[in-house]
Formats: sequence, C-alpha cells, structure tokens
Amino acid sequence: MGNKDQVDKFKALLNLSVEINTIRSFSELFKRVVRLSSQIMEADRASLYLYEASKRQLWTLAAEGLEGRIYLPLNRGLAGKCAAEDRPIVVEDAYEHPDFDPRWDKKHGYRTRSVLCLPIHTRTGELKGVLQVINKLNGAPFNQEDLEIGKFLVSLIGVALENYFLIEKLRHLLDSFMRALVATIDAKHPLTAGHSERVMKYALFLGRKVGLKPAELEILKYASLLHDIGKLAIPDAVLTKEGPFTAEERKIMEQHSRWTEIILARIDWPEEWKGIPHIAACHHERLDGSGYPWGMESDDL
Repeated sequence: MGNKDQVDKFKALLNLSVEINTIRSFSELFKRVVRLSSQIMEADRASLYLYEASKRQLWTLAAEGLEGRIYLPLNRGLAGKCAAEDRPIVVEDAYEHPDFDPRWDKKHGYRTRSVLCLPIHTRTGELKGVLQVINKLNGAPFNQEDLEIGKFLVSLIGVALENYFLIEKLRHLLDSFMRALVATIDAKHPLTAGHSERVMKYALFLGRKVGLKPAELEILKYASLLHDIGKLAIPDAVLTKEGPFTAEERKIMEQHSRWTEIILARIDWPEEWKGIPHIAACHHERLDGSGYPWGMESDDL
C-alpha cells in the first residue's frame, strides 16, 4: 500500500471517529459505518452484526446489499464462528471453508471469495458484535495489513455500539418511568384505565399518516401518553364522581389540562423536547376555539 493510500485510509478512519461523536441518528450512523468500512478495507461490501448474548445469536444492524435482518446463531457461518471463538477470521476463499454458508450467495447470485470477520468489543472487553467485510476489490485475499487496520476500525465501532446500548438503556428507563406515571393516573381514575395508551396509539397513527418525522413522532408519543397527568391535581371528589358534573365541578375538571403543563414543565426535558408540556396540555383545544383551557384557535395551535 502506497503512502497516499495509507493517508486516505487514515483520513477515513479519522472521519469515522468524528462521525461517531456527531451523528445523532444511530440508524444513519451504522449505515455510514458499513459504507466507510467497505471504503477503508477496499472491499465490495460490509455487514455490521450485533451480538445478542441472551439468545446467543447475531443479527444485522446494518449491511450493504441486504434488505431486512439476517439472524445468525453462534457458530453458524463465518461471522457466527468469529463471535463464538471471539477472534478474527480471515478466509481466502469462502467456499473452501467448512463454516461458510453459501445459501445467501445462491439466492442472490453473488460469489463470496475473500472474507474478513472481526469481533467488536466495548472498552471493558465485552463482545458486542462482528464486522464482516467481503471480497477485496483487487481480487486479492485480505492480508495482515488489512487485519491491523480492521482491528483499529472495530475499536472505533465498539465506541459507537457502547454509546448505542447506553442510549437504549436510558430510553427504556425513560419509557418505563413515563408509563409508571400513567399507571398512577389509572390507579386514581380506574374508569378511564388504558385511555392514555390508546390516545398515544391513535396520535402516532395519525402522526405517521400526515408524514411527521421520527423526531416529531417521539415528541408526540410522550405528549400524548402523558396528556392526562394533570388529573393527579384534581380532587378525588370531582375526578371519580359518578354522574354529570355541576358547572363548578366542570371548571375544576377542565383545569387538569393546565395542571398537565405545570407538572410536566418541572421535568428537565432535552432541548428538542421542551415543547412536550405545552403540546400535552393542548389536548382539549379545538380548531374553532371552543376547546379548553385557553380556547385557542387553529392559527394559535
């Protein structure tokens, strides 16, 4: 490899390290990871497998030339063997290797030749996935130099996967916390148990129909799920009353929307979610201005 080629590869590695810390969408990041992996390794295509320890299997997080996911048990195929033995696998001709599964090739009219599989670890050494690159563009097999560059490449990818798992854990924590809040409303107001979940499902269905972006749908998800949290501030004598409200009780009940905003505003939301309290509080507003608590019209919403 000439000096210029080396410089180009290290520039690509540097770009990847920057993108890992700047791209906010993990789906876009991992697509970019496999594209850059092919470029850096001078390969025809690359696949990034995630390791699911509880099921002892791999599945494709991102892959070039592939639609949908491929699930691969440990010890199945070259990537599975790489994960099972937790070591790099370098193959000159896949069809001569006993662990290669040619079914995908036959189905898609492809010919896998040289293969390089590398295990991906977190900084604590935990196995998190496998990077597989296929077919050197010059027709040669992957060599020791490729292996060393690949090891550096997967160390960067390991950081991205570690961040991904951390964010996913935080998302699950946030989601479970939100649902716990909703459960407190259901416990206090059993007549409408499950109402918030249904509103969320309808809201997301409509949001997708009108073409909201994923980030907007996420805001809509939490705003709709938590829209009735203000009922916690309504006296039980009003909230759980059977039969029609008096005019005064109706006024008290309608204050639950304002309370929704007051309660949710106490949460330290990320900047992009700052609008959730007000959006949630607007769930009884109407386009003609006849709703509550503010009587907003369509131009105000």
